[in-house]
Amino acid sequence: MKKTLFLSVMMLGMFLAGADSQDIYKFELRKNVPFLEEGRMERLDLYLPQGTEGARPAVIMIHGGSWRGGSKSSPREINICENLAKMGFVAASIEYRLTKENTPAWPVNLQDCKNAVKFLRAKAETFQIAKDKIGVIGASAGGHLAVLLALTAKNSPFEPNAPYPDISSEVACCINMYGPMLMSEKRKNSKSSFYKMLGVGSYEEHKEQWNQAIPINYIAPGACPFLSVQGLADTLVPPVNASTFHAALQKQGCTSELLEIPDVAHQFSMEYTKDKKRLPPIVRQTMLRFLEIHLKGFTPEQAEAHYKALLTNQ
Repeated sequence: MKKTLFLSVMMLGMFLAGADSQDIYKFELRKNVPFLEEGRMERLDLYLPQGTEGARPAVIMIHGGSWRGGSKSSPREINICENLAKMGFVAASIEYRLTKENTPAWPVNLQDCKNAVKFLRAKAETFQIAKDKIGVIGASAGGHLAVLLALTAKNSPFEPNAPYPDISSEVACCINMYGPMLMSEKRKNSKSSFYKMLGVGSYEEHKEQWNQAIPINYIAPGACPFLSVQGLADTLVPPVNASTFHAALQKQGCTSELLEIPDVAHQFSMEYTKDKKRLPPIVRQTMLRFLEIHLKGFTPEQAEAHYKALLTNQ
């Protein structure tokens, strides 16, 4: 299903109709929780809803930054995780191996993301997490890693054995926010951040290794549900990445949605653009609805009613 956004009061009304309102939660923030093997300095921040009953669904947030920068505590990541926690999701904003001078991040960066899923499963009782209801969101470079995480849990040479052996890294759904899904001539340039992240040499001489890092190459029947969110004015990661990825998923019979946002460029959260302008409400509505349907088992009407409750409790 493809949704091209035009600012429409009618579309907004569709999201506000439906079932009775549901609870909006306060949350506790636990910062800098270790989740990798001993000696690793990367940490995650946990947003824990307060007052919920039973095991809660969880969502991992993977930040962007060209695989060499970015932060789990940037305004984008905070905005997304706070929205998730208010809606009753445990949110985990994670750090992962970044590319440094002469030290490529691949494939440890992907393995760190996989270990974040494993950590939440290993600590499910401690944090009241439903083990089979874990999703992932990634933005930009984080979108690239999130999609790879979602597509490679069952069959991957990159599955980490430590520190959580015999625990699955499979996720129930994935939101890709303007992540690079395709190979491009720009990425083959030795000065590109993707080239440096891989650290294997030229594409022409190492095609197999390069292709292992391209998300669209892993699409197969049975993949988890995906939502791709893409600004149509994005020049850093052109919209063809999201639209081609969406079409490839549908061709394989996978559940996929595409939300394209006119006049919006790269790097935005659920509510704001990079320069702090308000996004159309349908961006946050669509992302939250997708997660509530696929992680909570809500009907579209229940998800819409819960969003209405969020609006009245802001």
